[in-house]
Amino acid sequence: MTYFTLKNIIILTKPIITFTAVISTYIGIALSEHKTSLYEICIIIISILLLVSGSNTLNMYYERKYDKLMLRTKNRPIPNGNIKPKIALNLGFALIFISFVMLLLHQKHITLILGIISFIIYIYIYTPLKRLSHLAVFIGAIPGAMPPLMGYISASNGSISNTGIMLFFILFLWQIPHFLAIGIFRGYEYKKAGYPMLIYKFNIKTIKIIILFTTLCLIICSINIWTLNTTGLIYKIISTIIGTWFIVICMYGFFTNQHNKWAKQIFIISIKYQLILFSALIIDIYI
Repeated sequence: MTYFTLKNIIILTKPIITFTAVISTYIGIALSEHKTSLYEICIIIISILLLVSGSNTLNMYYERKYDKLMLRTKNRPIPNGNIKPKIALNLGFALIFISFVMLLLHQKHITLILGIISFIIYIYIYTPLKRLSHLAVFIGAIPGAMPPLMGYISASNGSISNTGIMLFFILFLWQIPHFLAIGIFRGYEYKKAGYPMLIYKFNIKTIKIIILFTTLCLIICSINIWTLNTTGLIYKIISTIIGTWFIVICMYGFFTNQHNKWAKQIFIISIKYQLILFSALIIDIYI
């Protein structure tokens, strides 16, 4: 039986990921040097929300057979039979089409181009590449980092600066330790479903080095925002504290053999780091 309910539709769009995209889009808009009307802010946010929601829906459609094989995904609306695959397919393309039309009608041409690139990479490169290469996580981080850059460019009438670029790299780099940590403590599920994971390509020490290195780069980028005079004292203090906290937990991984427990700590702290960092940016903007 198919349950075409609002709840199932929302689950299809991966609401947590979509919400993060909306918040990061707004930060990109807010850090733009140009004044943006409330109407324009709503257009930008809604169009990117639709793009991310549609892309996530199509991702669930294309991975529906493999989602059945993993504990964390087997209860998603398509594999559990609550929504028919064809409905998800049509819904995904409809959301993306509306997003592109909105951007085109409001003359957000650079943002539209970035949206198309993001869509193609996520659906037609990253999604199938996950079945073929352990390096797919690095490709998938590109569309995942697009929302703040798209928000910044949209609000800046197509222009870009180091601030927009730094926002992109902050979100790009954040995804690497986050998803590598998942690969450690849920690697067996992905292996069962046929996904090649870095944890089975390299030894655990190498993965820990990659996590530490990308986290260090993330902290450097978050600090580099200071030098662009787009943030104030609150952001500087908070980003320094949570950045140090993140690095300490990463380094702890080299002194423990409880790899799964440590990886879960990295996963949790990465979420808290992003939440606190975004909150600090928003608070700093309005104080």
